[in-house]
Parts: sequence; C-alpha cells; structure tokens
Amino acid sequence: KGLVCCIEIYNHHTHTIKSAESLRFIPADDDVKNMFNEYFDSGMGISESQRYHEQLLELKEDFTLEQFANGGINPCYRTVRNWHDTWRSLNLGPRSGDGLIEKLKEKQEIYSKNGITVLFKENPFAVIIITPIMRRAHQMKEAKEIIFVDSTSACDPLNHSITFVMCPSSAGAVPLAIILTKGQTYECYCQGFKLINEAVLESFCGQRYPNLFLTDQSQAEINAINSVYPKSITLLCTFHVLQAVWRWLWDSAHNIPIEKRKPLMKLFQNILYADSIIDAENAYKKGCENEEFPQWTKYLHNYWTYKEKWCICFRDSFSRGHVTNNYCEVAVRLYKDHVLGRVKAYNVLALIDLTSTALENYYKRRLREFANSRTSSIRLMIQKMMKKVTYLKKDMIVQENDNEFLVPSEQEKNLLYYVDIKCGLCSCSAALAGKFCKHQYAIFQFFNIKSEHFPSITPTDRFNIAKIAFGEQALDKSFYDPFMIENPEMEQTNFTETNDTTNNATIYNDTNVQELNLIEPMPSTSNESNEKSKFENVLNLLNLCNTTYGSSTTGIKKLEQRLKKVKSKGQWENFLHTAGNCLPLRNRDGATIKVQPTTIARRRVGITKGSKRLLAGRPPLGENATKKRKRNLNLNINSNQPNAKSHGS
Repeated sequence: KGLVCCIEIYNHHTHTIKSAESLRFIPADDDVKNMFNEYFDSGMGISESQRYHEQLLELKEDFTLEQFANGGINPCYRTVRNWHDTWRSLNLGPRSGDGLIEKLKEKQEIYSKNGITVLFKENPFAVIIITPIMRRAHQMKEAKEIIFVDSTSACDPLNHSITFVMCPSSAGAVPLAIILTKGQTYECYCQGFKLINEAVLESFCGQRYPNLFLTDQSQAEINAINSVYPKSITLLCTFHVLQAVWRWLWDSAHNIPIEKRKPLMKLFQNILYADSIIDAENAYKKGCENEEFPQWTKYLHNYWTYKEKWCICFRDSFSRGHVTNNYCEVAVRLYKDHVLGRVKAYNVLALIDLTSTALENYYKRRLREFANSRTSSIRLMIQKMMKKVTYLKKDMIVQENDNEFLVPSEQEKNLLYYVDIKCGLCSCSAALAGKFCKHQYAIFQFFNIKSEHFPSITPTDRFNIAKIAFGEQALDKSFYDPFMIENPEMEQTNFTETNDTTNNATIYNDTNVQELNLIEPMPSTSNESNEKSKFENVLNLLNLCNTTYGSSTTGIKKLEQRLKKVKSKGQWENFLHTAGNCLPLRNRDGATIKVQPTTIARRRVGITKGSKRLLAGRPPLGENATKKRKRNLNLNINSNQPNAKSHGS
C-alpha cells in the first residue's frame, strides 16, 4: 500500500563548492553570451575575445580574483568556442556549397546599407567588392591613366584568387576594386573585370576603361583585360620580366652553363634599360649574335616580338614613370599581414567582411595621415630635388615660350634638355617615360610654374585626398591650409596651373581654389661679403687644427682626392654638408659607467668591448647573416645564384 521509508536530507556536499574547479561549471547566462557575440562581430577570435573580456573584468571596481574562475562570469575556452561556431554558422554560413551562395545573397542587402557594393556571378564564380573609398577613388583623374593589377591566393581554405585593382595617387596607391575568383583562368578574370563596370557606372573617371594596365606575365590575366577593355594598353612589370628570364637561365633543361648565365642576363638588361630605341635594337642584335646557345637566341627573339610591352624605351609618358607593379606587391603583403594577420579566412564571406572593414579602415587611416600633413615623403622628395638643382641659376635657363624651356645639363656644359611643362615632358633619360625630373622642378623653382607631373603638395591636393577618405564628412577646405600662409588674400597667384581640366567633371576640377606655394625658394647669395668671411673663418679653423694636432699624410691625400672629384656645385654642397659628420656636434652629458675587466673577458665573440651599451634587438646588416637567400633580384644576378621566390607569398 505505498512505499514506507524515511528520507533524511543532509546539507553537506560531496564536492567542493568554493574551489576554482567547481566554479568553472557555473553556466553563463545570455548577457555574457551576447557580449561575446559583440566581440565576434568586431572581428575578434576565440582567444582574443577571452583576453579582452578578462581585461574588462579587471577594470571593474568590484573585481575579485574569484571572478576569473567563475564560469558564469568568465566562460572557459570550450564554451567560447561553441558560441563562436554558432556565430560563424549564422553569419558566414558553410565553407562552400549552396549554403554559402545563399548566405552571400542574404548579406548583399546588409553590405548595400553600409555603402558597400558586392556583386557576384556563379558560373564561373567571381565576386567584386567596391567599398566607399574605392568608389570615390574612381573619380580621380589618375584612375583613367594607369592601373596596376596583381593576384594572390592561399588566403582561405579553398584557395580563392584575390585580384587587386589599384591606381596611383599623391598618397600612394589606392584600391579601385577587389575581385575574388575561383581560380586564375581567362574565364574567371573576364567575369571579374566585367563586374567592375557593372558595379561602378562612372568607372575609371567616367571613361569606363583606363589608358594603361600594368600587370605581371599572367597570360590569362592579360587576355582577359584585352577582351574586356580593348581600348586599353597592357604593359608588363619589368621586375617580373627579369625574374622570368633569370629563372629560365637557371632551368637545367636549357643547358646554360653557370658561368654564362650572368653575361646573358646582362645582355637582356641592356635591352630592357636602353636609353633609346636605337640602343635597344643594337643590344638585341648583339644578344642574337651568340651562336653557342640557340635556345637562348630563340628565347630572346620571342621576347623581342612584343618588345613594346616590356622595353622601357618604347614606352611614352602615359606610364608616368611606372615600370613595375610594386604598388600591388605591397598591397598583397599588407592584406595578408594587417587584414588577415597571416591566418587564412574561414570562407569567401569572411574575406568580404575583412576587406570591407579592416582593409577599408587601413586605407582611410593612411589617406587621413596624408591629408593632415603627417607624411614626409613628398617633402623629402622636394628637398632632394632642391639639392639637385643647386648648379642652376635663372639666367641659365632659356625660355622658348610660356610652356617650353631649355635647361642645361649638370654634367655636360653644351647639352640642353627640352622641357614641356604643359605636357609634363623632358628630354632627359629619367623623364622619357613620364617621370618627374629635376629639370621640371627647376622650372617650378625659378619660374613658379607647375608641371603636370609635379607632386601633389598643395592644400587643394590634401583636401581632395580627404574627400576620398571621408566623402561628404571631410572637413572644410581651409582646415588643410599650411602653417605659414603667404598673401592669403590672393587666389591662384602662386602657382600657374598648366593642366587642362576642362573635360573632367569630378571633385578634382575645382579651378577656383587658392593654390599656395609651399616650397621655399633656395637661399639667395646676395650677401657675398658675409659668405666670404665665413669661408675664411673655416680656412682659419683648418689651419688652427693643423697647427695644434698635426695632419697625417694619408689623411691629407684622402682629402685632396675627394676635393679633386668635385666637378659641380651640387657635389660641392654635398661635400660641405657631409664633411666631418663622424664627429658629434654635441657631447653627451655625464660620465660613462665603467665595467670590470673580467666582465669583458666573459663576453662572447661579436659583443662590443669596453663600456659601450650592449646591442639589443635585431643584429645590424653584415652580422650573423642567415643562410636564407635574400629576395633581391639584382643582388642574386650579380652573385650568379637563383632568385628567391617572393611573388604571391
């Protein structure tokens, strides 16, 4: 008739309830789970989110050490990993398959609300990513002139190819689009390039195609560009051309002896870097005279059939002096280091998310630093140009008309270089391919006229870069004025603009902007008597040092040899600025802390002797050289050794 028993309950646990091992079993509530989901949304991983969460716990006023062991407050790794797997499945979907495509379609609307354009095609698979900075960068005039293209892979488990489409700017290279494809085939590249014009209606500054593409020797990529953009010209990166030739010479199947590889490579370099077409043709004929290696002659003849693609002397000023696609090489390294952290992404959606956030923030920060005058690259380049034109005076330059000048050479007295400021051209070897040279800078310094290729240093240039970075949120134009303003009431008087911008309907067509001369002119030499007295003072100091300390014969001979090598004003200025730079201009305060003699005896070989501070960190060049071959093509050619592969790494 029922269970007859006596139940006694004792308030004693068979396990500990206050120890660290027991506290970790306390389950976390939804509030803690939501906090970790926010960490995952911001781009943190499992370990990083745990560390960040523990740092937040320590900042609380009521923090105790017991909270680190409490699973309800500080969940363990297994719990966080389970939350992360659930979050990843909901936000990124599976690694591949139909579920990935469905998740990509689902997130397209989310990307669009944030100003990010993501378009894709399934067969063959290709995705185009256009962020706000990329869309605004298409409005730059440089976007229709020259474009750098390069691809990399091994960034996700399925090894999708990532193609960078970039253009130069005053703040460095700026991306125009990121293309994700299943492979690096002709069909995939065609699909990706077609999506650019579909995603950006006014692509490439409204021209819908650029004048030049600079690529590596990927034939599938080049054929796709020629198919999608038939009006564009494709040029080859000189570094990849030289790298391919050097590898061909080192291929044992071609039977080129080791001692012959370097001379043959030098012959090819003479063709590539020839100053004129005649010199290139003569170098090619000389290279074909080698009957000892018929395979090499055939290989060289094959390259000569498309010499306009890689030989520098066949290029015109449209390339703006760019001969390599190093911009893309750097972008690939930055993408793998700063965006991916040298860790493969989970799937394609993760690559899209990282490109839309981390890569966008990186370029926004870099463009902001340029707009805020926090980069010194252009200023240092201008200062370098100032030193190069110290041999010139205004009366030495012949002005043919408003835009054409004749500038004398520094080395040859009877040689004059023709400079066309309006077209940004100069007849010197450095500017044949459109590069900005010292002769164009001399026109700016003495005649206050800017060349078309003059570096962007004005407040208007910085304001335009700020508009690319921030769009309509960019600050007022006056915010980017320089620290020192000369004649602030004058507008457009310091610079004579020669660019024809009437056909551009972009943010760069603001011709009513005040241009300011930011480069100070070279110091005048009107006070000759003062300079003469200073020079006599230097001679008196030299005589005093010679009388007091004496001068060695070898030292006097070395000084005499260096003085005899001075052939120009620029070399003399360089000598004045570097003479005696091994002597400190200011003595260090305080005495040196001495060390015991036995301490010096116990130091290993290579450590400094005496009381100097021990070296720390990475050893200087030349010490403890590693066995790994350097990624320096020119050095490896001179050393007659194979080149280390760096492309795509």
